[in-house]
Amino acid sequence: MAGVSHNSAGPAGPGLSAAQATLRAAFANVVPGPVARALARDPRDVRIDANGEGGFVLQTPAGIRRLGPDLEAELRSVTGAMAALTITVPASAAFVRRLNVPAAASTRLDDVLDLDLERSTPFRRDTVFSAHRIVARDRTAVSVEHVLIKSLAVQPILAAAAAAGLPVKSIRIDGDGLEDLNLLPIAQRQRSAITRGVRTATSLAAGALACQIIGTYAWQTWQLIDATAAATSEQTRLTAEVAAMRREADAADRTLQDAHFARARRIANPMAVAVLEDLTQRLPDTTWLTEVRLDETTMVLEGHSTNAAELVSLLSRSPFVATAAFAAPITRDPVRGTERFQIRMARKTGPAAP
Repeated sequence: MAGVSHNSAGPAGPGLSAAQATLRAAFANVVPGPVARALARDPRDVRIDANGEGGFVLQTPAGIRRLGPDLEAELRSVTGAMAALTITVPASAAFVRRLNVPAAASTRLDDVLDLDLERSTPFRRDTVFSAHRIVARDRTAVSVEHVLIKSLAVQPILAAAAAAGLPVKSIRIDGDGLEDLNLLPIAQRQRSAITRGVRTATSLAAGALACQIIGTYAWQTWQLIDATAAATSEQTRLTAEVAAMRREADAADRTLQDAHFARARRIANPMAVAVLEDLTQRLPDTTWLTEVRLDETTMVLEGHSTNAAELVSLLSRSPFVATAAFAAPITRDPVRGTERFQIRMARKTGPAAP
């Protein structure tokens, strides 16, 4: 698997406030990854398995039991500051489709999959929970596995969990190698109260430590600036005197270098007019050009001739040409009675022959 991502589609539900989202971003930036992952583990995981037929099984550290019709009352019995809920759905209830999208769309896969969902399936984006993962990619295309479940399959549990105050952190598929996908949109994922508190405290502590470190470095920097101010002033005066002397020497050096550079460039890269003049003189009178492309390394000639096959050997004798070859097959023009050709040549580097 090359990567896992999650679609933001799904029914509306309780999500992160602006302050919580800001705190999460700060936590991710300040706290190292291994520490953040350790703090993100909920002390008590509660799991509910949906059997796909409207029934639900509750799994807790205390045991396993089938839930009755009053889901809210059942969930209140396991709600607590350390609890967070994971909902699992059997693989038989999931709809999995494989799509190939252009590589340029890989940065907006969520939007692309949302649009394709309503265009090519009977589902609407607000009636499903979905996630995707990249299974293969190359320079031109990305192969994506898109997994969906109907929101109705888990909506009773989500409603009961919200009423009971039990945070829901994930919706997962049980089986078919899809266990790593979390179909719950990121904005709706919640953690246990104690996990949120620990993360908040850690973020604040890390932020305070960062501020202290920054303040210490700022004070040391200010002292260093103050201590070196006098030396900088003297150095500025001396630098100005030296710079005036160097400007005079540099002006003389640049004049000499410019003259040498112009001469060397003229020798290594003869003018285009000289190259074209030499090539056209070598072409027979029964040949005419329709297009000429010339740069510092290659030359391309296109045109018509009564005997195109002899042109490569003629052009290869030019002192400006390193190699010459047909860039395309010779074709016959029945209207003109000529042969159309395209010849590509590599220009010689270094001093050219007169």
